[in-house]
Amino acid sequence: MPIDPARFAPPEPIPGFPRKITELVERWNAEMDLDFFSCRARLKEIAASTVERSPNLVRSDYTKVDRLPRHDNSILFFHDDDDWFAPDMAEAVSQIPSTGYDVCVFPLVRVWVDTFTFVRRGKGARSIVGRRQDFHYRYQSNNYGLSGRICDSETLSAMRDHVIGSDYANRRGLRDCYVDRIVSVTVKTPCAASMIASLFAPAANAKEIVRGYVDALRSLIIPAELEWIGSGINDLIELFSQV
Repeated sequence: MPIDPARFAPPEPIPGFPRKITELVERWNAEMDLDFFSCRARLKEIAASTVERSPNLVRSDYTKVDRLPRHDNSILFFHDDDDWFAPDMAEAVSQIPSTGYDVCVFPLVRVWVDTFTFVRRGKGARSIVGRRQDFHYRYQSNNYGLSGRICDSETLSAMRDHVIGSDYANRRGLRDCYVDRIVSVTVKTPCAASMIASLFAPAANAKEIVRGYVDALRSLIIPAELEWIGSGINDLIELFSQV
């Protein structure tokens, strides 16, 4: 059954979110070979599968995160429906001492036509996908984990967005532990809220933009130690080839 796009329009303005999202979704559905919400649902499945194949991870809806048991040696990451995590993530974070930091931070792969890896300025990078890019903020999307010791209601609310969370961490004087290991990916796609407006800009050819996206994914070189990213890229190529 068709979904009314207006049901998912945000009730208040969000930075980077197009104001005419309802009209843009309607244009997508009129011009593309796969409807917008079917595409988004498949992206969510791809992302969810990365968590499900990672042992010792617990996934919770944000509205229920306050009810999770609190442990000083637990680490909480926020993520959207287009964020991926490494299958060995639990093993990677288990090696981080439970004291001496408030937030652990990692490099982050950002998949798009111009794919790059966020690396904190002045830090090493033993693995890179695409080109290297300095952090834009203190934290980027899903590349930061909160120590269970600081996960009170105020901190959880303030840190759920990486831009607002970066400012909050600066004000609170939170301590970071930077780990040079890629454990997460954020995926930009043609149906991302921040990207869809460019598809239907004047003189733009939406289908050609999607084809260019697929071609860029096909040419992306993934290091052997990050094979799990390559698997996800193949899923994206299959999905947007249908689009």
